Amino acid sequence: MSAFCKIHIPQNSEVNYGWEHSVPSGAWQGFSIAPNYYAIAAPANNQRKGSTAGNEDNEYAYASKVPLTARSAEGYHFERWTDEAGIRVSYENPYTHTVKADTAVRAFFMADLYQVSLFAENGRIKSGGGNYFYHTQVRVEAEADAGYRFVKWTNATGNSVSDQNPYTFVVTGDAELTEVFEKNVGATQALPLLPEGEAGVYYVDGILHLVNLEGYSISVSTMKGERVLQFTADSDNAEYAAALPAGIYILNAAKWKEKYATRKFAVKK
Repeated sequence: MSAFCKIHIPQNSEVNYGWEHSVPSGAWQGFSIAPNYYAIAAPANNQRKGSTAGNEDNEYAYASKVPLTARSAEGYHFERWTDEAGIRVSYENPYTHTVKADTAVRAFFMADLYQVSLFAENGRIKSGGGNYFYHTQVRVEAEADAGYRFVKWTNATGNSVSDQNPYTFVVTGDAELTEVFEKNVGATQALPLLPEGEAGVYYVDGILHLVNLEGYSISVSTMKGERVLQFTADSDNAEYAAALPAGIYILNAAKWKEKYATRKFAVKK
């Protein structure tokens, strides 16, 4: 038999013949073994999320080592390699694939997760803060305190972003938004409406207002129990100047032994 003859092994049966070598070392009794060639496909799960490289040749000899590299697009990251059935092959990137048969090795990419942080002064955030995947549409909204009106949203550097409230945008990275409110010039803060005869208390612009508490002994304390005011109300619509720091307070009112009232009220900045 000529030395130039080559031994052929049926395709996809190399393991049955105990051959585990690539073409340079494949031989049997002095005769070269003609390698079988196989196609390696390495698509991405979504071309918009990323791409692959390393399988530029159409076919590879059995047992060849093929280095595959996954390249994620902006806003995405490589997660894993899977086979055609979606079963994980490797988390490594680059990944070296050993050719055994026609194979499709798929690169799986996932969207990055970003934080949307919201802040508001003289108001409150109603919705929108949290974690969102890249390219997700987010709707943020805040509500002004009484006596204030919405002006704009600003970013972390203080630049104006939008004059809309609610405001909708697409997430492309971590975002920090502050809703800016300004005081209504000449506006009068809305006062609480109470049922006729019901005792009440509210605090506006440094003035403590008492309603329907004439003759009651008044005690005002912090939530920790620290007493800050004590006096007797002299009318049913009494006003008292009181410099109270921002916080939540408890008013206790007593008149004789049978009449008691307890009310909670807030002092805002």
